[in-house]
Amino acid sequence: MNILHSEKFHRRKILELMGSGILLYPFMNMLRATGAYGALSPGRRVILVFMGSGGIQFWPEVTQTTSHAGVSEEYFPEMAKPLFPLKDQVNLFKGLSFLGPLDHFEGAERLFGGPSQAFAGGGGYQHSVGAQASARELLSLDNFLLQNNNIGSFYAGYGTTVPNKSWYRNILYKPDNKGGSILDFVNDDPLANFNKFFGNLNLSKGMQLQAAGDIASGRKGLIDFVMDDYKKVASKLGFEDRHIFDQYMSILNELSDELNTQKSMEGNASLQIRSAQCTQDAVDALSGEITSKSGSWYHLPENLPLLADLNRRMMVQAFSCGAQLGVMQFGCGQYEGPLRFTGENLTVNDLHMADHAQSPEFLAGQKAVIQQVVNLALDLKNISSPGGAGTLLDETTIFVTSCFGNASAHNATNIPCVTIGGPPVLRKGQTIVLDGTPGNYNRLLTSLAHVAGHTEVNQYGIHNDFLQQHKDATSGVIEEMFA
Repeated sequence: MNILHSEKFHRRKILELMGSGILLYPFMNMLRATGAYGALSPGRRVILVFMGSGGIQFWPEVTQTTSHAGVSEEYFPEMAKPLFPLKDQVNLFKGLSFLGPLDHFEGAERLFGGPSQAFAGGGGYQHSVGAQASARELLSLDNFLLQNNNIGSFYAGYGTTVPNKSWYRNILYKPDNKGGSILDFVNDDPLANFNKFFGNLNLSKGMQLQAAGDIASGRKGLIDFVMDDYKKVASKLGFEDRHIFDQYMSILNELSDELNTQKSMEGNASLQIRSAQCTQDAVDALSGEITSKSGSWYHLPENLPLLADLNRRMMVQAFSCGAQLGVMQFGCGQYEGPLRFTGENLTVNDLHMADHAQSPEFLAGQKAVIQQVVNLALDLKNISSPGGAGTLLDETTIFVTSCFGNASAHNATNIPCVTIGGPPVLRKGQTIVLDGTPGNYNRLLTSLAHVAGHTEVNQYGIHNDFLQQHKDATSGVIEEMFA
């Protein structure tokens, strides 16, 4: 083939005419986590939600696992009342306990930090306060899923920091380069979080997000968007070169189809991860609101309601655009700041002190956090599944947890936990009552790994000697969770 030396075609001319044809190469970005994501498996999206300081008046007065079918709003105690509209989608847990003594952080002398238990199911090793975790295979559930799946993720923080006390923030652990793990943090800055996910969604200049979504969903083929330039190039080629070029375009189009048709573990339906709400206009609208602010506006008490609203809307938009993993953090191990949300008349100015007082203000604040999660779930419920059946909530398991049961007593028992939504494999609409055995919380993390498709996991958490001493309590899944 002598195309590069013909009189009709010079290298510069090829580059000019292939302006949007070169777009085909960035299309390979669909193999990356922020393009068309590799899947956990159809309907196995996960959002992990952390609320600091435990809870009160959260658990129904039942002594055995109870269906929510037919229950009234009075069934749910005050902190859990926002869950009532979604009662058939909710699993509320009673009797879950962490391992060992508890503190606001994981510090010296083998203290078990509540934040390290929430998503990592572990602790129990020595390191200095504020230091990164020593060489242990301690991964929070989000990083476990990211490490074992090529998926897109979105993180959003609200009040995650305490001045001069960074070690209270560590609800997450990620791999280091030494076979262990280091502390990982959720950022409060919505612009940084926005750019980390949405900044990578534009495949290249000339292809808008909606076009990429049309390709990813299978509504249109890649060649549909480059046909004009294809014709310009093809018209100047001889028979032999035209034949080769046509083969090239055909191969790329087949690759497009192959990348966007992934078989379900439960059938032959294609997995489509972007919904109709994934449009450039929607993303640009969010971007405009976020970039209109400057400085650390998101740490000012008067701006916290806006921060919470933006975090929720960004999470929903990210999941509309293909995210399969989300983390949302409200407060931290010892949050010494206020809680403020749109439509809520809250007076909590120091959550840490309020939780020690177990005051009405504390109860109102924690109830408002649950309402924020319910709002997120309702938003997902209002978006049709990209696959055409059900809603995004039917594909997404929202898991809410905390770092304490009774924070006033630094109590490791009866951690307030709930799941909302999720795939058919997850049985929903019940209060699951467990016996409070220390370490049975780890079985919930194992169960969530199973819901996400990782059925090879049998015990989640740090596998050190202390955990092995509690192997029976910490191993296996919670059977009542599975249909």
